[in-house]
Amino acid sequence: MNWKNWFRPAPPKQIRRSFRPCLESLEIRETPSISHTFSSGVLTIRETASNVAHENVLLTPASGNSVDVKVGLTTPPTTDVGLFKGVSSVTVALGNGAGDTISVSDGAFSFAPTLTITEGNGAADVVSLLGTGATGTSILTGRVSVTQGAGAGDTISIGTTSTAGLTLTNTVTLSANSGVGTAVTIGGGTVATAAILTGGLTVSNTTGITIAANSEELGNLTVSNSSLGVNASSTIAGEIGGNVTYTGGSGTDSLTISGIIGGSLSYNGGANANTLTVSGVIGKNLSYTGPGADTFVFTGATVGGNVTLNFGNAANTYTLSGAYVIGGTLSVTAGNSVAGNTFSTGSGAGTIDGNLIVNFGNGTTANSFTITAGTVINGSLVSYRGGTGGDTVTVSSVSNGFALDIFLNGSVFGGGTDTVNLGVVTALGSLLIIENTGATTSWTPPVGGISWNTTFINWP
Repeated sequence: MNWKNWFRPAPPKQIRRSFRPCLESLEIRETPSISHTFSSGVLTIRETASNVAHENVLLTPASGNSVDVKVGLTTPPTTDVGLFKGVSSVTVALGNGAGDTISVSDGAFSFAPTLTITEGNGAADVVSLLGTGATGTSILTGRVSVTQGAGAGDTISIGTTSTAGLTLTNTVTLSANSGVGTAVTIGGGTVATAAILTGGLTVSNTTGITIAANSEELGNLTVSNSSLGVNASSTIAGEIGGNVTYTGGSGTDSLTISGIIGGSLSYNGGANANTLTVSGVIGKNLSYTGPGADTFVFTGATVGGNVTLNFGNAANTYTLSGAYVIGGTLSVTAGNSVAGNTFSTGSGAGTIDGNLIVNFGNGTTANSFTITAGTVINGSLVSYRGGTGGDTVTVSSVSNGFALDIFLNGSVFGGGTDTVNLGVVTALGSLLIIENTGATTSWTPPVGGISWNTTFINWP
């Protein structure tokens, strides 16, 4: 051994390093399960995984029938799929996840493609059609169809932004599952005209359609809830240029008219309780049919034509008040209510330019018919036909030009007393009262005497 090796420095010891795993920071990525196809002008956007929640699609129309598409799991979505040009139709179909949103945000463009939107059975799905340009510049000219599924709390809104309006010039069809329905809102916000629809609007299975005061539907409005199994409450505060047809379902239905209907209103209630409240203007006729325990409220309203009310055998309520105007004939028909039927021409200075025809059914409680003081009836005939449970007829308007025909069936079939009170009347066109033989009657003749043609049969 060489002694010199004793003085050589020892080699350095190698330090053993232990492995420590770490996480690398990556950029945030959204992976919505949505596919896109574009062929010959047809753009199709579909969800590929049917139960993903909060899938969002944003369509932004551009010039030349182009549309930009964004998707994502945030609202609004941020993943830009691209700008598709020369589009003739757009179909968007999402799945059954909850909280899906499909939005169309149109700027200052006229967008002609047909738009078809379908959402699945997830709860709280949303469809929004909005304008972002100046009023009259954001225009959808293609047909629009929206269908929602069986999720509770779904909504559809058109022109609800507070800063701009949206115009749709073709037919618009909105529908939902009959088990839950969907809430529909047209217009709103602070802009003067939020939504203009000119091609007609059809809505099926809605829990309520609200047409705001700053919206216009210049065509016809059809609401069909005939298969809806839940309650519905709707309001028309804006303007409908054409006719309105409303069909109720098996739940309770309520429709309030405070705006303007240029055409006629036809209300067909379901078997449950129905409520129609009118305080606005109907240009032509009003027709109401309801077999349930129904309520009709007519407050300071104007109808240019006839008002026809057909009620069933339940306990019904009719309320007329304020300075209402009916340009044609008012006809009221009610069934065999156990509680009896009660009708009055109401408080205030109401005007009926046509005839007044009232037909009540039978019941164990007396019916009541009253022409109140201040009511003006310009037609040639007032006709009342009562039931078998007793009837009370009171005329409190003083000077009248109409012929008054009263047909009574009182106590012969059901007991009770038939009562006619004309004590304050000073003028009639003519008077006819027909009663059944042997009925119990109560008669208050005009205090000032009878100076018009009069016929009594089995009366008093």
